[in-house]
Amino acid sequence: MKFNDLPSDFRLLIDTNKNNHLDAYNILEHLHTRGICLTFGRPASNLKSLLNVKGISTSSLIFIDCITKKIKGNQKLQDCYYANLDSFAEIFAAIDAASSEIQGRKFLILDSLNELYLHHGYKSLIFLDFLNNMLVTHNSRAIFLTNSLKDEQMLNYIKQKCDRTILL
Repeated sequence: MKFNDLPSDFRLLIDTNKNNHLDAYNILEHLHTRGICLTFGRPASNLKSLLNVKGISTSSLIFIDCITKKIKGNQKLQDCYYANLDSFAEIFAAIDAASSEIQGRKFLILDSLNELYLHHGYKSLIFLDFLNNMLVTHNSRAIFLTNSLKDEQMLNYIKQKCDRTILL
């Protein structure tokens, strides 16, 4: 993967498949700052464990777990905010809180667009518009992960918002 030549301010779409999805997190070694991982598809504790098994450090991440509340799971992970998947307001409040913990430039990884779309359909577009504006306010770069998103309208919309698309 080529992450070395990214501009200092970017919106990046990384299109993965089920076999290499976690490999997208190799971008962390190229970012040199702390950031936020917004997870819609699996509990943050599970994602963190899987990344650690792959040898990908999560020490630069503050997680926002949007699934654990829904499945009534354990909410005890350090460096993690828990937000209700069904509440955009709660998710944005968690992003604000996590962003306030990181001084200067930061990044946000949204994992994944598929799960966001699965839960919210085309309301996801409203969420993404608001998120993009919020990222500017918070001096944040964005990495949007997708797992072979099938909805062409949604995918084209995201591609228009991104500086680059990387296929894994």
